[in-house]
Amino acid sequence: MHRIILSILGTSFLYSCTTESWYQGSQASHDAGCLQLPNAEYEDCKKENNIDYETYSRKRNEPDTPQ
Repeated sequence: MHRIILSILGTSFLYSCTTESWYQGSQASHDAGCLQLPNAEYEDCKKENNIDYETYSRKRNEPDTPQ
């Protein structure tokens, strides 16, 4: 029984690490794209990508609210 619980916890931990790694890779890719922009647009581009993983994850899991 302990093995099953440890397996489930381990899988959950690996999934969250993988998701966070994916997000960080996506941010790095976005930042690299910002470097290609003129200086006037660079700062705005960087600001678009200034959300940490915890905030991103929380917003992603919130139910959509009608506008």
